Amino acid sequence: MRRTAVVTDSTARMGGAPVPHPGDPWAPEAAVATVELDVLVDGEPRRETDQPVADLLTELGRGRRTTTSRPSPDGFTAAYAQVADAGASAAVSVHLSGALSGTVDAAQAAAAGAPVRVGVVDTRTVGG
Repeated sequence: MRRTAVVTDSTARMGGAPVPHPGDPWAPEAAVATVELDVLVDGEPRRETDQPVADLLTELGRGRRTTTSRPSPDGFTAAYAQVADAGASAAVSVHLSGALSGTVDAAQAAAAGAPVRVGVVDTRTVGG
């Protein structure tokens, strides 16, 4: 059976744990992996999924400079290897707009050496 994985970034808010796992509605046909973006608050890195949106809005209201940082290609390399290890033979890598972030570029760089065939999709949107 051919399995196709979905790889996304944390702006999709799909969770950080790769699957398949028991009860996953996509299993056994697919696996999902999420690559984390960092949030920088006054230069201090924080995991995006650990930052509730309300907290980030509070930081912005206090005048703190709040930005994101794209994942490194190494994060995507690890995600592609993870879904391959879970049995996927291909992956669709769906991401935040390339016009807003270097995330798509990092995904494409890692896809070139991935252990599965990867199609990278620029959603041209901000998040899921």
